[in-house]
Formats: sequence, C-alpha cells, structure tokens
Amino acid sequence: MNASPTIDATHFRRTYRTVTGETRIGRRDLNEEHEEHRAHLGGLLRGQLQLLLRDLEPRVPEMRQELRATAIHVITRAQGALSLSAADARDPAHLYDMAVLVRSLLTLYQFPAHSPPLASSARS
Repeated sequence: MNASPTIDATHFRRTYRTVTGETRIGRRDLNEEHEEHRAHLGGLLRGQLQLLLRDLEPRVPEMRQELRATAIHVITRAQGALSLSAADARDPAHLYDMAVLVRSLLTLYQFPAHSPPLASSARS
C-alpha cells in the first residue's frame, strides 16, 4: 500500500520562517553566496505547495463565502508559483513569495471548512 505524504505543519512553519526571517529560527541566508541553501529551500517549498494544494483543493467547494474566495485566490497564486522552473524558484524574491503562499495555504488547510456563522450572544 502506498501512503500519501502527510502535512507536517511544524516542518512547513520552520521552512517558511527560515525564508521570511523570523528571528526564532535564525537569519536568512538567501544571498548569492548561499545558492545551494536557496535551491534546497526552493525544493522544500515547492513540495510543500504541492502537498497543500493536493489536500486543500478538494475542500474548497465546502468553504463558506470569503474563506472560499481567499482559498481560490491563494490556490491560483500557488499554481502560478509552481509553474516556475526550479532554477527560477531559487531567486530570493520567488522563495519569499513561495514561503508566503505556504503560510497562507497552511492557514487555510488548518481552518475548518464548515466554520459556523458567528453566533449572537445568548440573551437571558
């Protein structure tokens, strides 16, 4: 039996935080001297985008209004990012864009598709 790769939110967060430079993870080494590191990050981010898209796209029809519109927008942008060649994906600007997309898709993935409407407070 072939098991599908799963979404490891902790690993995904560590990857996008490495690119976006959040201080708890460490400094970004995305300049020209670190091309191998950028290539590795690009590969990780591309794989993460693919996994998130695979799991999120089927849930879009179940989403409500603004959540659905946001998901469609982010999915479209992620598909565009994946259309870049692996060499282009190493560019620091593209790495940053992919990191933002992974973060956005992960948020949508973790948000319940059937979120109930905001309930008014109970009155006694």
